[in-house]
Amino acid sequence: MLAGDFNIQPDSSPYQLLTTGELPADHPQQPPARDFDAWRPVVPCPLASAYAQRNGREPEFTNFAVTKFGGNEAFVGTLDYVFLSGGWRTAAVKPLPELQQSLASKSFPSATEPSDHVLIWADLELDLGRPPPGGAGSRSSDADDPAPTGSSA
Repeated sequence: MLAGDFNIQPDSSPYQLLTTGELPADHPQQPPARDFDAWRPVVPCPLASAYAQRNGREPEFTNFAVTKFGGNEAFVGTLDYVFLSGGWRTAAVKPLPELQQSLASKSFPSATEPSDHVLIWADLELDLGRPPPGGAGSRSSDADDPAPTGSSA
């Protein structure tokens, strides 16, 4: 589980890389191949967003702020995530404020929101029957091993 303010939006290439594991070869932000460097931007175990997993999409916004860089226009977008590796399931997520109601404020922080980022959280369940993909130290035979009973034969 990895959570925080990532400063990336759901339609961005970093989000795509984190959640799918790679960028298409023809993606405009795909680094050019180099003969002397075999490195490629690949995430071997892509992450899932708890909100997207539970709700089928990311929140409308997690940040609502007027900054010195944006003039008087507020930035409204999703920048905050709870990312999950394999083996985790999202049981619930915190309901977030409605965008239309929030737009009544000039920006956050406000009387009802103490930060320019809304609080996000997820209730998670670990599926112990399913090891994380490619997890270190995992053995394919673990699932076949009987659970210890505490008695010896």
